[in-house]
Amino acid sequence: CENRLSAFLHSVWLPQKINRDLRTLSLGARARAKLMSREEALLEIEKPIEYEVGLVDYFKKRLKITDKEYETHMTSKPNSFKDFPTYKKLFEHLRPMFYFLYLANLVPKSFYIKYTSKSDV
Repeated sequence: CENRLSAFLHSVWLPQKINRDLRTLSLGARARAKLMSREEALLEIEKPIEYEVGLVDYFKKRLKITDKEYETHMTSKPNSFKDFPTYKKLFEHLRPMFYFLYLANLVPKSFYIKYTSKSDV
């Protein structure tokens, strides 16, 4: 199921629900490495994403959801971490304390940067 799940996520869910086309990563890398021109990459990204026939039906069956439930989910607004209760605002407020914890090697630098920085991501 892992390969089919990856195919569904990359080919259907991310592009349709989240508006993220992961082909831009590989095509951009190929263009930077001069394996293809920028124009060729732009033409390729304009093509629709191809995926296995029946892939969507397979996951609707596995998830036991109807066509209507699937459409409702795929057309609804994507959620953000801001839509759920988190400690992010508290960590931002306590940034100076976390800085000293980071200097004392009690908090990883990645935690300090990721969770205490004010961002709209």
